[in-house]
Amino acid sequence: MRNDAQCVIIGGGAMGVGLLYHLAHEGWTDVLLIEKGELTSGSTWHAAGLVPHFIGSLNMAKVHAYGAELYTKLEAETGMATGWHGCGAIRLAVNHEQAEWYRYVQGVLDQIGIESHLIGHEDIRQKAPLMESIDDVVLGFWTPADGWSDPTGSTNAMATGARQLGAEIARHTLVTGVSQLSDGRWRVTTDKGEVTCDHVVNAAGHYAPQVGAMSGIDVPIVSMIHQYLITEPLDAMKACEVEMPVIRDPRSSCYYRREIDSLLIGPYETRDSIPLRARRNRLEPPLPPHLARPRPVGPVVGGVGRAIPGVRRGRHQAGSQRSHHPHPGWRLPHGPGRRAPQLLVLRWRVDRHHPGTGRWEVPRPVDGPRPDRNQRARDGPPPVRPVV
Repeated sequence: MRNDAQCVIIGGGAMGVGLLYHLAHEGWTDVLLIEKGELTSGSTWHAAGLVPHFIGSLNMAKVHAYGAELYTKLEAETGMATGWHGCGAIRLAVNHEQAEWYRYVQGVLDQIGIESHLIGHEDIRQKAPLMESIDDVVLGFWTPADGWSDPTGSTNAMATGARQLGAEIARHTLVTGVSQLSDGRWRVTTDKGEVTCDHVVNAAGHYAPQVGAMSGIDVPIVSMIHQYLITEPLDAMKACEVEMPVIRDPRSSCYYRREIDSLLIGPYETRDSIPLRARRNRLEPPLPPHLARPRPVGPVVGGVGRAIPGVRRGRHQAGSQRSHHPHPGWRLPHGPGRRAPQLLVLRWRVDRHHPGTGRWEVPRPVDGPRPDRNQRARDGPPPVRPVV
């Protein structure tokens, strides 16, 4: 492990590795990423991997669009599979207020050239032939460029791309301290030695508050439980000749997509999501009871079963619980520390944002384009919208 670097990134999940990859592509090869375990061993490896384009913010729509672009070219660049499935997605609207919000989002996507369509029952059934109960659906929002990837595969592909350009990754190395020196540089202390650097990035995910506390930075995120489950193989799925698009269904407050011949179902929990306090962040396997205990998903599965009858008659073969880390404002909690501009906090959702976020964070230490900071001033406050 090198003892001096331009930048040290703490955390080897999708966010940290994504930034490492993009810094290397900007010519910053004197960069070190430190991970206490294996790459993706935190929240990344068991994410659902969804990459949508449905977003009402112009800047964030650009971030989403780049993520899908990256996955389609990353395998050719690095020779490693990303598990990208460009199957498209349909978001259902079940009332006219949601339909109006979808029209607004379509206008945002039109500005950056992202294809989207408002479709009726016939088109929904054609693209998702397993869906039967959609009589209460007003319309669907079809985004053909949507898809999903294998989070572990895509992250390791970016790690390979960064290494090929000269960046370094130190696995099984625990950060124990972060302190600023008198000359403004930083010392990162690990169980395998110290490294001095110009910039530090906190991309530690679930552990971000503890890493921030090492240098007196309060990271305002809360870890909460999110889960998904996978059905046993479905005969209808085996017989389906096309890959069903990702469906986001507000009737059962969940998303679902194909997982080989099964269906992966991810509910959006509205209660009992168990916030994890900072003292519980030091997770060690096996998972403690408050994480290992499955949450009730019967109503969600029942709702999906009404849309896809085979699910109601089947059983579930697997499930996964993970912590995700929403910021109080549900925006990107990133940027330089108030008292320490060279310390950058980088944290958001593993699946939908991380490739584009890594790209847009690069201009902070490296000259380059920035997001349009005047968008909200021109557009005014966003319209009130339902949470799906």
